[in-house]
Amino acid sequence: MKGAEEMSSQRTVRYLLCGRIFTNIGDSILYMLVIWFLSKEFSSPVLLSVAFASLSIIDAMAVFAGPIIDTTVPRQNLFLMSFFQMICIICLLILSFFVKLDVKRQGIVLLTVLSLTYAASAVIYPSGEKLIPLLVSDDELIPVNSLFHTSEKVLDVAFNAVSAIVISFLREDVIMLFIIFFFLLAVKFHQIAAGYFEGPGRDNYSGAFAAEDKNESYTIAKYRKELKRGIWEVKEHSEIIRLFLPLTILNMFYGIAMVGLPRIAETYISELAFGYGSLLMSASLGGILGSFLIRRFPGSIYAPEKYAKIFLLISGTAWLSMAVTIKYCFWLSYLLIFVSNCGINMMNIMFISIIQKEIEPSLLGRVSTFTESMVSVIIPLGNLMGGVILALFYPLLSQILYGAALIFCSVLINICFRSRNSD
Repeated sequence: MKGAEEMSSQRTVRYLLCGRIFTNIGDSILYMLVIWFLSKEFSSPVLLSVAFASLSIIDAMAVFAGPIIDTTVPRQNLFLMSFFQMICIICLLILSFFVKLDVKRQGIVLLTVLSLTYAASAVIYPSGEKLIPLLVSDDELIPVNSLFHTSEKVLDVAFNAVSAIVISFLREDVIMLFIIFFFLLAVKFHQIAAGYFEGPGRDNYSGAFAAEDKNESYTIAKYRKELKRGIWEVKEHSEIIRLFLPLTILNMFYGIAMVGLPRIAETYISELAFGYGSLLMSASLGGILGSFLIRRFPGSIYAPEKYAKIFLLISGTAWLSMAVTIKYCFWLSYLLIFVSNCGINMMNIMFISIIQKEIEPSLLGRVSTFTESMVSVIIPLGNLMGGVILALFYPLLSQILYGAALIFCSVLINICFRSRNSD
């Protein structure tokens, strides 16, 4: 009986993973459709930077979805939010058939729909993560969570890349039908996964899905208290703080670079979305290689100052070289962005692993969400700065600044940890 229960739990984990992957695919296609539409139709770097910034703000504010997730039923969140995403795209498709909008209004509608589906995903992902501890043993938490993290972070870039290539050859209405199809699959897999918790003998899970107190003010007050505790916990760990500052600075320049990348791909590689998509694909493949290579350096979490500066120095040198050489030899940019993203992903995984090592499990969720939100909160500012740089200065400057920032942060990390050693 226990073996059958374990097999059922494993199947449910797979259903949750499939639901997340199909949600990610739908998100990626819609994201690339909107970004490429804004880039091609408006040719306004400022508008494009606002689009990037609005999505980055949603990411940065994801921590505030905590009270909603903690006081509602996660399995319902998965189904309802996936269904909401599908309905948004169906309405968009119907609107495109029966209402003729000018380019400006089309851009507003597309960006609004993208923001709504993006916000829904900000609820879907942590809701799925909340169910994982109910399905696997403590020994399986790390590998299962790593798999889910890879499907969200690393494959996200790959899906964006493939989506960019696909939209180069298909009409918008056909693309929207594909998005509806993938969101429908997400709805179905989330519905199947929810069935595990609603079957006979599942009453013991009910306490994990509801708040301890139904009073809303108490729940919010409790959440604030827990959030503050997570913040104070971060302050107690010097290694996290010493990496936190350089990564925050780095993310601002990352925001600058991401706004400029579509324009640079269009200018130096191809006017089609294929050029941008192929660059993203190279970055994705580099990230995947980095996630495998970091396993060769298990000691990196015990000597972050040594490995972090190496990873960032390699990444910065490669990205800076890409910015300098792309107009002379664009095919070399694929290799350089591959190498750069390999080092960046190794750095990111090392940072996540350090948090897991330093923070006690009861505080890990709060601390992880807080650090990710705080590191990401600076990205919208970078997006807006990127738009200004594209409008007023040399387009490649956005990439040169990011490459230089990677190198600078490798030096900054060395200085921060050297000051710790001298204390």
